[in-house]
Amino acid sequence: MNRTGIKKMLTTTVLAVMAVLLVFSASAVCDTVDVDIKPGSDENPVNVKSNGVVSVAVLGNDSFDVMNINLTTILLNDTCAPIHWSYEDVDGDGYEDLVLKFETQDVVGCLPDPCNDEDIVTLTLTGELGDGTPITGSDDVRVLIKGKGK
Repeated sequence: MNRTGIKKMLTTTVLAVMAVLLVFSASAVCDTVDVDIKPGSDENPVNVKSNGVVSVAVLGNDSFDVMNINLTTILLNDTCAPIHWSYEDVDGDGYEDLVLKFETQDVVGCLPDPCNDEDIVTLTLTGELGDGTPITGSDDVRVLIKGKGK
């Protein structure tokens, strides 16, 4: 192979490596979103004996449109998928928020074992935007192990 052929091969190889690095670095970028578990509650209590649902809001704002979220990718603590969702302005800021409903018992399954009454546990919501960009956001819950009649 002559010099010109080697230069072309090297140039092609370098460009291919740069393209691969660009793809990997772009996929490593993760957008942090504002998450509010049990909107309207500061304590976010989760009763481990409840058979209801836990609401989790992804908050929209002037730089983040929740309509861009791919709903099929949403998970809480990498295991719980929502059973229902809706769009509403839960925090009164004029921007649509995504409100997700999770079965309480599924959320309980996301809690560390053992978990004690009144423990504060961070839950993390993950997913992707329509263009594949990963998103993540977290909020704390207060664990309640007390049942009715105690």
